Amino acid sequence: MAQNVLSITQLTEYIRGRLDDDPFLGQVAVRGEISNYKVYPSGHHYFTLKDEGAALKCVMFKGNAMRLRFRPDNGMKVIAMGKVTVYPRDGAYQLYCAAMAMDGVGDLYAAFEQMKKKLAACLTLLTKSPCPNIPAPSESSPVPPVRRCMICCAFSENDIR
Repeated sequence: MAQNVLSITQLTEYIRGRLDDDPFLGQVAVRGEISNYKVYPSGHHYFTLKDEGAALKCVMFKGNAMRLRFRPDNGMKVIAMGKVTVYPRDGAYQLYCAAMAMDGVGDLYAAFEQMKKKLAACLTLLTKSPCPNIPAPSESSPVPPVRRCMICCAFSENDIR
């Protein structure tokens, strides 16, 4: 039996100290695909970065997450920068992510593409049904049909009736 028996806490703190003292792990960039992405009410972002051979748990605290120019999502390939250390409660190492960039696509372009998708979804909804507050065109009224007005778009169908 080992001469010096350690508690789990002592061993975890020893490993954490070794990782924290390593300058390479104090400022590392890793490339991977996001999975299990979740934003908590605290504003912290938790996710896993994966590649073909391994997975790395990651956390990005609210202050750093607020500086992101795009909204991370499952399946995105990113480069995450930060510090690798041990989370003592779980005894597992993870990346404390300070910054993140899309891999192969600029942050501003990614944000633009995401906004385009949201707007396209809104426009699709706007053209689905006619506006109940605008009369349908008749033979005496040559006005082209209006699908939705801006006022009605702000309310649900139940609010209008």
